[in-house]
Amino acid sequence: MSPPALPAIIDWSRHTRSLAARFQNRTAASDSLGGVLRYEELIGRAHALAAHLIDKGLRPGTPVASLLPNVLDATWVGLGIKLGGFAEVALGWGYTADELAWCARLSGAKSLIAPLERTALAREAGFADLLSPEAICSTTASEPLPAVAGDLAGRIQFTSGTTGRPKGVLTSHARRWMGEQMQKAAWPFMPAPGSKILLMTPYVHGAGLLATGWFDVGGEIVLHDGVDPHKVLGVLRKGDIAAMFAPPTVMAKLMTVLDGQALPPL
Repeated sequence: MSPPALPAIIDWSRHTRSLAARFQNRTAASDSLGGVLRYEELIGRAHALAAHLIDKGLRPGTPVASLLPNVLDATWVGLGIKLGGFAEVALGWGYTADELAWCARLSGAKSLIAPLERTALAREAGFADLLSPEAICSTTASEPLPAVAGDLAGRIQFTSGTTGRPKGVLTSHARRWMGEQMQKAAWPFMPAPGSKILLMTPYVHGAGLLATGWFDVGGEIVLHDGVDPHKVLGVLRKGDIAAMFAPPTVMAKLMTVLDGQALPPL
């Protein structure tokens, strides 16, 4: 049986605008800082960022890097880079200047979106074109963006760097789309609008992929920056989390504090 054909064109903008129309004031994301982002805000900020990058003269397939922790900015910045048809280069929040410079050389990224607190580090790493989320987070846009050619570079994913310098993997926009469909097809259940998933591992890795699928059904992602077992258990005890993304190493940490306790809704 041959694999399904990859799409030649992906209209990311049309798809996400339909989500904004369907789910509007529903909460799309919340974080441990107390921030809340509605669907209209998520999609609007992402479109504003994409339009800003296009207006700067960046062309589809151009690598655009981001350096963000697990907070609300990570959601709309990553989505905005994708909507614009660029190659998202999501960098680890804990990377050193040397690691950032290494990733910039490998990916060819010259533009970086990072909070103001990382400006000095970004300049040390050699990024010349810097944009802070603070400068654009109050802006929204609703105008449709051009569809994207599926064979263009869509993402350059780097490893954590724990076993040497970070290694990059290139994915086209068409394969990003296919990966998102495969992720949803592999879920053990289909979440309902409003269902919450706890994401505490880096958004730049698997958590971000899960978030994309969760948004497609009107769910809410709950971002937690890091895995503090006692804090995570406090979140889970509220009883409104339907699912949790936890690799084996994270599960092992949680088991140290659960001690046989049941969490029925999870």
